[in-house]
Amino acid sequence: MAGRSIRVGCGSGFWGDSRLSTKQLVDHGNLDYLVYDYLSEITMSLMTAARMKKPEMGYAPDIIPSLTPHFDALRARGTKVVCNAGGVNPEGCAEALAKAAEKKGVKDLKIAAIGGDQIFESGIVSANAYFGAQSVVEALKQGAEVILTGRLTDSALILGPAVHEFGWAWNDWDKLAAGSCAGHIVECGAQCTGGNHTDWRNVSDSWWNIGFPIAEINDDGSFLVTKAPGTGGKVAFGPVAEQLTYEVGNPAAYILPDVVADFSEVKIEELGEDLVKVTGVTGHPPTDSLKLGKTKLNGFRSMFAVYFGGRDPQEKECLTSRNVQI
Repeated sequence: MAGRSIRVGCGSGFWGDSRLSTKQLVDHGNLDYLVYDYLSEITMSLMTAARMKKPEMGYAPDIIPSLTPHFDALRARGTKVVCNAGGVNPEGCAEALAKAAEKKGVKDLKIAAIGGDQIFESGIVSANAYFGAQSVVEALKQGAEVILTGRLTDSALILGPAVHEFGWAWNDWDKLAAGSCAGHIVECGAQCTGGNHTDWRNVSDSWWNIGFPIAEINDDGSFLVTKAPGTGGKVAFGPVAEQLTYEVGNPAAYILPDVVADFSEVKIEELGEDLVKVTGVTGHPPTDSLKLGKTKLNGFRSMFAVYFGGRDPQEKECLTSRNVQI
């Protein structure tokens, strides 16, 4: 039986995601932690280019207008924020957020800026190692209210709070894998609540108000996936299972900095409307190396607007454009 649990909501799956998510999760999510995932491989190169033009930039400025109206509510609830908005300049991001907090009358906001992932190499635009959750845990131990990281692996944003709250050992592979699985499912925001669902027609009429995901993680490693009541989208077997396998090459060996997770025996149960339970995750020791993401200029520039995949993509695109959130 599970004992203690924490609720972690994810308000962003990419740089430029809807800013409406924060109010939804703060007001109705009953959260212990609010996380944002802003980074992708191409995002790192864009942030590096931005910092080359303006040294004080290189982070995701979205985090500032997303959080600023909600400092008081977050503190009243005791909700802590963990996000990778720091990009290639976590210190600059922390300075900008601190200034915004002071303007709102919050002068003692405890902000942690975590970097160290960048590698500087001639001819390379960006090079970043993917770190795990240990730095997040250390920042929480030191009392940080907002943690701004560079290129952690996405799921570490959620694993860190779980390790901190439950005291999981760094060699408890099954629990580390389970926490990473919870992070993997919610890290892309509304993808697991119907935003990227194969059967998109079942949810497209409520995309305009789609709910962002909440993981309720138990100290035994099991977890629930849900969303704020009264929001659109859908939390069910299909969307959660699709996100579970998203960007996973080998479900039996999903390699992460903290653990190699095995999703091959995962059990996904629908417990009720918009409530799914996930169990059966196991783990193994991590490899002795880290993933390194590198980008360089190669004489070409690739541009695209938005990709639409799956069934009947033209109809899907029309409905998406009508329901877009800004």
